[in-house]
Order: sequence, then structure tokens, then C-alpha cells
Amino acid sequence: MKFLRFLPVFFLVSCITFINNVSAQTKIGVIDTNKIVEKCTAYVQAKKVIEDEFSKSEKEAGEMQEKFSKRAEDLENKKNIMSAKEYNKKREELNKEAQILQKKFYDKRINLDKEFNNINKTLNDSLTDIVKNLSEKNHITVTLDKGMVFYSDESTEITDEVISEVNKRLKSIDVNLPQSKDSDSK
Repeated sequence: MKFLRFLPVFFLVSCITFINNVSAQTKIGVIDTNKIVEKCTAYVQAKKVIEDEFSKSEKEAGEMQEKFSKRAEDLENKKNIMSAKEYNKKREELNKEAQILQKKFYDKRINLDKEFNNINKTLNDSLTDIVKNLSEKNHITVTLDKGMVFYSDESTEITDEVISEVNKRLKSIDVNLPQSKDSDSK
């Protein structure tokens, strides 16, 4: 019966020993995904291509908007010297043309967003493989993003290794920009 009094103590000591053994076997690695994204040459180049195309498209859309505003203003100024039928016809044509161009720019933006998602996926897929391989090589049990960690010892940091490896493996990321159709622009 005296033995039963020590059973809870024995159980507690066993649990603490088990937890210590498990945590001694757990090796944690930390990566800074923000730094990786900034330092991945292929990703930075692909992102710049998309951003440049987006800026070009926005500039073109602004120029087209300005032209349409002038055309609409000119039409409005000529309203009193045209027949109502002719005015309504020209206004309808202008509205249809504007809708076509709006759709063109909307579709282009959607395609650029899709392409941006594609380059993110390409980088993410590559990072997943690289982090897995480096973790296995370094016997790391868990790899966490630095943004989710309150504190980590510098010895757990593997970001620079990941950047080096991603730049070796991922020389470039293909960017498939939407093709412009001359027939779409008026």
C-alpha cells in the first residue's frame, strides 16, 4: 500500500523525463521569409517585369481615359449643332468603345495578378523543397518563419543557407505577360 503513495510521484518524474527527452531530440530552424523574398534574384527580376507591365498598363489606361474624356467633352459641345439621332448614335458608339477598353484593361490586370500568383507559387514550391532538404541535412525537426517567433538564438537561423540555395536552383522565373492585340486598341 505504501507503494501506491509514490505512484503519482513516479508518474510525474516519468513524464518530465519523457518531455525532456523529446525536447532534447527536437531541433528548430528559423527562416526569414521576408529576407528570402528580397534576396531571391529570380523572384525580384520576375516581380519587376510584372510591376513594369502593370505600370505601363496603368499609364496606358490613364491616357485612354484622358482621350475619352476629351472626346466626350467634344461630343457634348457639338450636341446643339447635331441632330438628336446623330448625337445619340455617336454617344452610344463612344460608350461601347469605352466598355471594350475597360474590359481589355480589366482582363490585363487580372492576367497580371494571375502571373504574380504564379511567380509566388514557383518561389514557394522551390522554398518548400529547399527548406525540407536543408532541414533534413541539418537534422532540423521543425522550421519556423521568423515572423512567427518571438525569440530565437542566432544558431537556429538558416535563412542565408536558404537564400544561397534558392539562388543556385532558381536561376529565373518565367513570366507570361498578356499579349497585346492591336485590334483591341482604338
